[in-house]
Amino acid sequence: MVELVIPKELAKEPFYTSQATVSLTDEDIAKESILYIPFMAEILWHNDKLASPPWNNPLKYIPIIQKEWENDLKMLNSLYEERNRKDAKSLMIKHIASLMNAIWWMNRRKVPAAARQDVKKAAHKLPKAPVNAGERLAFLLETPDHYHSFVQLKELFSESKKQFAVVKMKEQRSR
Repeated sequence: MVELVIPKELAKEPFYTSQATVSLTDEDIAKESILYIPFMAEILWHNDKLASPPWNNPLKYIPIIQKEWENDLKMLNSLYEERNRKDAKSLMIKHIASLMNAIWWMNRRKVPAAARQDVKKAAHKLPKAPVNAGERLAFLLETPDHYHSFVQLKELFSESKKQFAVVKMKEQRSR
C-alpha cells in the first residue's frame, strides 16, 4: 500500500475532505482505472509515481474519459429521473473531475486546482475550453448533485468532445 499526498490545491470539496493522503496499492497505480479517481494522475505526478503524465498524451487518455462518461450517462439519467440526488452525487463528482481532466489535458496541462474560484480563474487562461468554462465549472463545484448541474455537465462534455475532435485532427495532421 502506497500513501500518496494530495496536493493542497486539489484537496478541496467536493472531491476530497480535509484528508491529506490517499492510499493505493502498486497494482491500482498501474491500472487505467486511476483515471476515475478525482485528479489521481495529478496526485501521482505530485508524488513522483507517474512516469508519463496523461496531459502529455491527450489523444490516448481523453477518449477513455469520454467513454466512461458515455457508460455512466444512462445511470445518471435514471437517477435524476427518480429524483435521487443522493445516489447521483458520487457519480457527478467523479465526472466533474473527469471533465476538468479532459479540458486541461487537451491543453496539455495538468489540473492546477480544485477550489471553485481557482478553477474559474485558471479556466479563463486555457486556449481550448468550452465557452464560459470557468463560470460553468464553478457552478458544478458549488452544487454537484443538482439536476441543473447534471444538465450543465452534459453540455460541457458535449462541447469539450467537439473541441477535442479539433485538437485530435490538428495533432494527426502535424504527424
